[in-house]
Amino acid sequence: MIKFFRHIRKSLLMENKTSKYFKYAIGEIVLVVIGILIALSINNWNESRKQRVKEIDALENIKTSLLADLELYNGIFKLRLSWKQKGLEYLKEVAYYKRKVPEDSIFNNYFGMITDIVFRYDSGSYDALKSSGFDLIQNKELRKKIINTYQIQLPAYMGFINDKLDRSEPLENEYNKDIFKDYVAKTKKNKLEVSIDFKVDNVIEHPSFLGLLRLENGKYDNTISRINRVIFFSEELIKEIDNELQILK
Repeated sequence: MIKFFRHIRKSLLMENKTSKYFKYAIGEIVLVVIGILIALSINNWNESRKQRVKEIDALENIKTSLLADLELYNGIFKLRLSWKQKGLEYLKEVAYYKRKVPEDSIFNNYFGMITDIVFRYDSGSYDALKSSGFDLIQNKELRKKIINTYQIQLPAYMGFINDKLDRSEPLENEYNKDIFKDYVAKTKKNKLEVSIDFKVDNVIEHPSFLGLLRLENGKYDNTISRINRVIFFSEELIKEIDNELQILK
């Protein structure tokens, strides 16, 4: 092709057709420019396609992390909190009506009552996006929501839950020292048996036990309300990611 164009230029010059040569030269320049623009356009299209693939992968990874966290929240966390709730409800009812119940029953529900969770979440996919650059997510509103979720909301709720548990622990230990003297757990014929020794005769009406009930009830209310809030905004973010993925694909 290049030889063909050279041949035409040479013929025009030899025939002294200067005006035609200049017209031809301009036409050749235009063709070259058009070729360059087409090449740039194809290159830009390829780069955009690669970026879109990376964006899709990043969004799908974040969605996977959020789904795994939701499974943890709705599974293990809520299961443990349901044990806590049952223990609290039982002991509050016994304390309110001043019922005489077996010590084993008090002790078993006590262990349910003091059940807690340590809140955590998976930030691996978000950290990977951060390393790649947030501009990878073209949708500005979605990008803002992802950053807000992982940099503000999740860390804040982790603090709301875990910090309250940490602050409550010293007081909980003091209450326990006032109530329980000792207990022994042993397995006999594949069955767990617990021997309890209380320091007080009337556990249910003891001030430290009532204080412990209030403390654990406050921890439960704080934790379950925060967990439900985290579940809500995590589900909302997943919906927005799904909508964006439908557009990108």
